Amino acid sequence: MRAETTLRHLLFALLALVASCGGPELQARDLGGIARLHVIGDVWLSSQPGETDLAMLRVAGLRHVVDLRAPSEDRGFDERSRVESLGLEYTSLPWAAGTAPALAGMRDLRHLLKRADGPILVHGDDAQRVGAIWYAVRRLDGGASHKRALAEAHEVGLTDPLLQKLAELYVQAELVPDPTRTRAALDASVPGKE
Repeated sequence: MRAETTLRHLLFALLALVASCGGPELQARDLGGIARLHVIGDVWLSSQPGETDLAMLRVAGLRHVVDLRAPSEDRGFDERSRVESLGLEYTSLPWAAGTAPALAGMRDLRHLLKRADGPILVHGDDAQRVGAIWYAVRRLDGGASHKRALAEAHEVGLTDPLLQKLAELYVQAELVPDPTRTRAALDASVPGKE
């Protein structure tokens, strides 16, 4: 009986140790003129990179750039052309600043991250939107707790309470899908939407 109890305690201790390891950690990085840059595994999360930053990212092994900014947002250069001239894949998943994210766009980004073949950069202007989406990715696809996912989202760049609420509503909707309630909840959370 005593050996069985000791074995059970050892098993619980081992499971706790494995659970605490939890995979790669989010790490801040410095590269060129990028104001905010974080890396976790093959996922790079940042604010807007400049033209020379993109070349540096390519040298660092980046293969794919996902731009969350709307086409109307000024980048100071033609980002798509620059990315493609470096031999990198470019994907635009625009999420206009100050608006609710398109549910399909959030799902598309999650799908891209799951099937990425090598390092992938996801960026916005100041990393607010990136942080909001990162929260959803970590909760839904990374198995992170609300507390851990939120801490990582804040570290990445999320400070806007509205964007945080939108990300939380998105996660809630994905965990208990009801498209009618989800769209209405997201719209109701955006000032000026009826």
